Amino acid sequence: MNLQYHQTLVPPAAKINRVCGVVWSKDRRLAVATADGKINIYDDNGTRVDRFNTRPADPNQPKYAVKAIMFSPDNNRLAVAQTDNILFVYKFGEKKTICNKFVVQSPVTAIAWGARQDDVVFGTAEGKVRVGHLRSNKMETLYNGNSHVCAIAGCPDRSKLVVGHLDGVLTLLSYVGGSLQKEKLGKHTSVPTAIAYGEHVAVGGNDQEVAFYNEFGQVQQKFSYAHDDTEKAYTVAAASPSGQSIVFASYCRLRVFSYSLSQKQWEESSVLDIPNLYTVTTMSFKCDGSKLTLGSLCGTVELYNASIRQYRYKGKYLVTYVSPGQVLVRRLATGQQLMLCTALPLEITRVAVQQDRFVVGFTAESIVCGDIASNLVSEVQCSVTGTEKFIFDNPKVCMVFNAGELTLIEYGAARQPLASIRTDHVNPHLISVRLIENVSVTQGDKEEFEVSKKIAYLIDTHTIHIQDLQNRSLIATINHDITIEWLALDARGRKLLYRDKRRMLHMFDIQTQQGSSLLNYCTYAQWIPESDVVVAQNRNNLCIWYSTDTPERVTMIPINGDVIDVARSDKKIEVLIDEGTTQTSVALNENLIAFGSALEDKQYERAVELLESMREREGAPLTPEVEAMWRNLAVVTLQERQLLLAERCYAALNNVSRARFLRKLNTKIASGECSLDSVPVAVDMDILEHNFKKAEYTLLSHDKIDEAISMYCELYKFDEALTVADTKNSPNAEQLHSTYAKWLSDTGQEEKAAQLKEREGDVYAAVELYLKGGLPARAAQLVAENQLFGNAGLTQQIAQALFKAGLYEKAGDFYVQLNMNEQALQVYIMGRAFRSAVELCRKAFPDKVKTIESEWAEWLVSQRQQEASVPHFIEAGLYTQAIDAAVDAKQWPRALEITDKLSDKSIAASYYRKIARHYIEVPNFDTAEDCFRKAGDLQGVIDMYLHNNMWEKAHSVAVGFLSQEQITIMYINQASRLEAQGRYAEAEKLLLEVQEHSQAINMYKKAHRFDDVIRLVTLYHKDFLNDTYKSIAETLESESNVKMAEKYYIAGGFWRQAVHMYRFLEMWDDAERVALENAGQKAAAQVCYARARTMKGDMGVMLLQKRGYIDFAVQLAMDVGLFHKAEELASQYGKQNLLREVHVRLADQYEQEERFTEAEEEFLKAGEARSAVLMYLELQEWDNAVRVVENYCPEAMQDVYVAKGTVAENEKNYRVAEQFFVNAKRVDMAVAMYERVGMLEDVSRLNKEYKVFPVVAPLEQHQDEQQQQGEGQQQGSYTVGTTSRFAQTINSLIARGDKEPSNYEKAIKLAKQHMPEKVTEILGYVSQKMVEQDLYEQLAAIYLDLDDVQEAIKVYIQGNMFVEARELAGTKLPAEKPRVVQAHLNKLVADKNWKACLELAQSESSDTLSRYAAIYVQELLSQQQLVDACNVFINYGVVPTTDNIPIYRALAQSIFCSEWSDPAAETADANEADDEDTQQKGASQQRQEVPLLKELLFDLVSDATSAGVEFSYEQMEEFEQLRLLAHLFNQFFVCRKYKLQQQAAKVAAVLLRFCGSVFPADKAFYIAGDAAKDAGWPTAHLFLNVFLDICEAIDREDNEEAFENSGEFEGTDVPLQFPLPQEHTIPATVIEDIRTWLLQKISSASDTLGPVRLPSRHCDACGADVYEGSLVCSAPACKTVLEPCIITGYPVLASAKVTCKSCGKAANKEDWNKFVIASRSCPWCNTPATPIFA
Repeated sequence: MNLQYHQTLVPPAAKINRVCGVVWSKDRRLAVATADGKINIYDDNGTRVDRFNTRPADPNQPKYAVKAIMFSPDNNRLAVAQTDNILFVYKFGEKKTICNKFVVQSPVTAIAWGARQDDVVFGTAEGKVRVGHLRSNKMETLYNGNSHVCAIAGCPDRSKLVVGHLDGVLTLLSYVGGSLQKEKLGKHTSVPTAIAYGEHVAVGGNDQEVAFYNEFGQVQQKFSYAHDDTEKAYTVAAASPSGQSIVFASYCRLRVFSYSLSQKQWEESSVLDIPNLYTVTTMSFKCDGSKLTLGSLCGTVELYNASIRQYRYKGKYLVTYVSPGQVLVRRLATGQQLMLCTALPLEITRVAVQQDRFVVGFTAESIVCGDIASNLVSEVQCSVTGTEKFIFDNPKVCMVFNAGELTLIEYGAARQPLASIRTDHVNPHLISVRLIENVSVTQGDKEEFEVSKKIAYLIDTHTIHIQDLQNRSLIATINHDITIEWLALDARGRKLLYRDKRRMLHMFDIQTQQGSSLLNYCTYAQWIPESDVVVAQNRNNLCIWYSTDTPERVTMIPINGDVIDVARSDKKIEVLIDEGTTQTSVALNENLIAFGSALEDKQYERAVELLESMREREGAPLTPEVEAMWRNLAVVTLQERQLLLAERCYAALNNVSRARFLRKLNTKIASGECSLDSVPVAVDMDILEHNFKKAEYTLLSHDKIDEAISMYCELYKFDEALTVADTKNSPNAEQLHSTYAKWLSDTGQEEKAAQLKEREGDVYAAVELYLKGGLPARAAQLVAENQLFGNAGLTQQIAQALFKAGLYEKAGDFYVQLNMNEQALQVYIMGRAFRSAVELCRKAFPDKVKTIESEWAEWLVSQRQQEASVPHFIEAGLYTQAIDAAVDAKQWPRALEITDKLSDKSIAASYYRKIARHYIEVPNFDTAEDCFRKAGDLQGVIDMYLHNNMWEKAHSVAVGFLSQEQITIMYINQASRLEAQGRYAEAEKLLLEVQEHSQAINMYKKAHRFDDVIRLVTLYHKDFLNDTYKSIAETLESESNVKMAEKYYIAGGFWRQAVHMYRFLEMWDDAERVALENAGQKAAAQVCYARARTMKGDMGVMLLQKRGYIDFAVQLAMDVGLFHKAEELASQYGKQNLLREVHVRLADQYEQEERFTEAEEEFLKAGEARSAVLMYLELQEWDNAVRVVENYCPEAMQDVYVAKGTVAENEKNYRVAEQFFVNAKRVDMAVAMYERVGMLEDVSRLNKEYKVFPVVAPLEQHQDEQQQQGEGQQQGSYTVGTTSRFAQTINSLIARGDKEPSNYEKAIKLAKQHMPEKVTEILGYVSQKMVEQDLYEQLAAIYLDLDDVQEAIKVYIQGNMFVEARELAGTKLPAEKPRVVQAHLNKLVADKNWKACLELAQSESSDTLSRYAAIYVQELLSQQQLVDACNVFINYGVVPTTDNIPIYRALAQSIFCSEWSDPAAETADANEADDEDTQQKGASQQRQEVPLLKELLFDLVSDATSAGVEFSYEQMEEFEQLRLLAHLFNQFFVCRKYKLQQQAAKVAAVLLRFCGSVFPADKAFYIAGDAAKDAGWPTAHLFLNVFLDICEAIDREDNEEAFENSGEFEGTDVPLQFPLPQEHTIPATVIEDIRTWLLQKISSASDTLGPVRLPSRHCDACGADVYEGSLVCSAPACKTVLEPCIITGYPVLASAKVTCKSCGKAANKEDWNKFVIASRSCPWCNTPATPIFA
């Protein structure tokens, strides 16, 4: 807790003016007792509102002092302890009076109020502790401590008190059984002048120690400040109302201790030093703990804010934590406040204000709710989860919903919740709570308290519960057929309104438990506040029920608009209506509304006055509303025995009879003939209320028998009159009987007359009367009861009467009693009394039982009583009819039970299926499966489970009787249906069940569910994961879904493509983000730089600067000419190297613009003074050049002299030039000058003067060599003499070049400067030497220095430095780049580095790639590396050019004509090999070659068609045939792989069409025969015989002639003549095996069946017999050509044709389905495919 100064109520005096006491009341009044004996009363704001003087005990001795004051718990009394041996108790009212005084023998030193409001405990100076009883005005001594009482303190709830004595003894007083009991707590170490009772007893004294005691006297904690010289004795202590904070006061200091709830111990919270406060004499906390008031020795009274923390809530409320468990919430606008307190030892962790009124506080184990308006607080202990939902629609109740439970908390109630109910419907419109506590005034001004607490709520959408919250009982349950959407209780909780989803308004009377419908199409309904009047809207009508007791009485007012609210004020009640643009109102009849309130309050006279005031004029008709109210008031007043008012009501209603009856009764009462409580009045009231039994009881209890009989006779209730007369033995009973009988006979009441005779014992007369009255059944019963069957005439008369009356069963029973069974059976059947008929047959006619049962059953069926007919059909033995009836009656278990008993299983099967279909709908799949199984219909079981997505069960059933192929087809079809319905997860499950991974992936891809695609690819095709990511991303990019495309690009590692995508779309921020996230700052900077270059002006520079890419910003600024911006950026960010570059580039620009002064400045800023000098030298501005040299770079003076000398030489001013060269210390240049102009004397002079020595002649030697080879010049043309110093130097450098290659470069540079005419000659020699030493890079640099780019490129090429050559050509001489690339490619070809060669060619152009790929393939073909040859074209692209046609043709022929490996040898080798590919039967090498060739040819034909390449028709036809052959050859291997032997045999037979130069004949017939043998075809003999014939023909020497085929192939598309291969393609071992096999088959008896014929079919066009594998009809007049099947190559028949959905190619359905089930894809386009069954 922290203390903060707030206000000074009483300023200090300049002398001792002790404040004797301060105390706060619970109603926030402050009492201050001063030294002059006065009591000052202050309000909550610190304003003094009252003041009075205390009185002395003895008026003659007025000297005394007030020691202490204390308010009572009820705030109405104030106890004042005085030193004149007395305790006064003052009572506050209109004026203050002394209500009690207690006189003792010594001064009263301390007081405290106990737990009982009438007990005040006080201590005296002599040590006695007494309790004063205020009611008896007597006091009682609790104990005598024999030591001065220093202080008394009570705990927060006042149930315990602690008394401290001068000797240090602490005594605990506790309430036990309503009285205080004394117990010694302990002894303190010093005088306990300061005591406070909070969580523990805190005691302080003059030893500067504070001790905390528990209730057992043990010291819990002790704080000692004796070492602090500034700490003085503690004079007073005060505990906060919560007991969790205690303040001790000493000299000019307040010390605060707080109790930690988490650590369960006291902590020193704060210390407040108050200068000039002096000794504190009294302290008191405000009742809410928010303020601490203290008084001092000098008379000052000050207020301090006491809080742990405080804050503003939404700017409207000030929330102050007085203690961890006590929070004060104050509304800043009005000053209203509410104290939230928890009774648990917990901290309030959170506070919220709802609807500007209600406050909710949360602890760990409870919720504290409060209402600021009513200042009521409640706490409910519960588990706080943080998910609670609060509803504050009711001002008296807080509703808390959590986890399906609704808790009601009543503000100001006990700690228990008002109620806890289970409901999920917490909409405020579906919960209604009414809490009523009011006073009703009845006649005689007798007050009656009415308390009602009810709630109405939904337990489900169709059920309302109404619960009494007082006794926790359920009052009513309302079940409704339609969903309820609104409900509300009336103000008194007696009636409930509710509206359903169909807009029907209903009302339920809780007292009578009756409901009624009020209104249809109700759009608005509401109770008028504090009344039982209902307002509702029906379309354009406003409906008002002023009396809900008569719901049929409704007032309807036409309106235009919608009712939005009901407003009630003191003056009127209005219904507000929204008419769109305006708002209107309709006033309600206040008298009618007031009538209801008067009736509820039992103010009947006022109710009559209100109703009378509503009549417009005397005699005017009553309105329906007023009439209903008069009727209601009449009933109520009659029940309350307000007879005069009841008479008035019935008179108003024009009920003359009742009004007259009540007038007579009131007249008798008024005249004194009888009183209201007399018997006649009671009987008349009972008669008026039709309570005749009560009237009878009243009369008989007073021995008024005749009056009772007379009453019944007057009312024509003769039966009751006779009963009374007989019961009471009235002497007039016999006369009454005869009179009654005559009256019955006269009035035609034969039945009652017969009953009367029956009671009198005259049976025959009774029978006659019954027959006369048309009651033959009663007559028959009477005859049977009295055994009067001997009278034949009577019995016959009765039987005929029964028959005529249609009482057939009664007639039958009567005939049975007469032993006339035949007649009885006929009558029973006629009257449909089959039960009686069956019982009769069982006894008399057993053979007719089944017939009767059958008739009974048929009649029940005709009456739509099928359920009842079932047992009768069974009894009749008609089981099928019984089953039909049970089915019609929906008695499925009974139907199943009967079906189980059928012996004919075929009939039972149909019923089982019918019953199974029902159980599928229920659903009860187990029973349905059992029915299907009993019917032998397992397919029905499978279909049931598939239709209901129960795949596992369907699979378990299917495995038992379906093949794997059928299961696969079934699953694929079902998956397709699920896919069409969008149920992809279920479809996936099915496809994966049959290993259709690719189809599942394709399904998700078509549905754009790419995450699922990735998931499946990761599981089943992980090698293609990255490609899948890229493909998906490209698809999304094409659909402009760039965010998702980015996601997949990144996931696949293709972040550059994502960046490129964003750059292309100019989404630069995203491009930069992707680059940064995936490649770091450098890549992001490059993207940003690229973006900046697209911007105008300095925007790009600003962007780069903003991003922090300063280097790029400076570079861009220079590129766009913003040099000042570039300079600014480079300077700002300390980029010195860039700053120099900026100045240099700016200087260059100024130089180009001829702004030489600015250029000089920039050169100097860049530190390039030499460049400025060179600029001026080039301009021949010598003065500027010298100036710059002298000021900035003296070392450049040599350049100035050289330049001047060069100019002088050009002007032929040789002497001046010589002088400049000499000044520049370049005598060699002067010598060279003189040599050039032939001034040899000057050359000699300079050589002698400056000692320039000549050197030997490698150069001359080179010259001689050139002359010898005829490449040099003539000896006479060589001008370099031995005396030339430069020639000698050059010769020396060249000679030393072998050891130091850099000398070559120096020699060339020297020659360039001083002997330019010799540069070419010298360079030719130097280049030869450098090439010999492999110094290509240095040589190229020399050529570049000479600006000879072409020669430099040649040098790079010669040195195989192609990268450098390409870069140089690309930047300096683009025309040379193709030559460089050509040279590079040729070099790679020569080195056999084909991979690098093709990659380089691919980067150049498609033509280049095609040319070199063809070269590579030709080499591979020469080496028979056919797989690699195919891969070259597949990997690098098939270019459809005519130049490559021979290569494609040769590659195809090489693959088709390659040798077929021996299967047996291959299998044997496979057993020893580890290579998986060699462990398969057949030609393993061709298994690899053929699919690649197929892919190559497919690409070739497709590209040639799409690219429009001008292949000739013959060429296109040739490659299309090659493509088809490659496809079929590949199909042969694929079918064998999937063990489709029949399809493989078909494909092999089709390959015979291609016998010739492309496909070897021996291989074709061998493959066809071997496949036919595996498939069990008889044509295997034919094919293999031809194969052996071909092999023999190949072995003959004259094999160049064409082979003539067998006549069996005549009329087919198999060639009859074809060329023979030069060599066998089938191994010799295989040939021998075939020969042996044929011989064995021929020798066996089973194979001597004659010649084998090719299978045939009928032509669809002409009907002729055609070989089934032939595409062309053999009939000469027909020649119909059919399309080949892409599965087998067989002709596609019209009756079996199916097409691929992707490529449109045709196939035969059976072959397609079998192949697709195995491969899951189309063989032509390789897209996922499914079987086709339609």
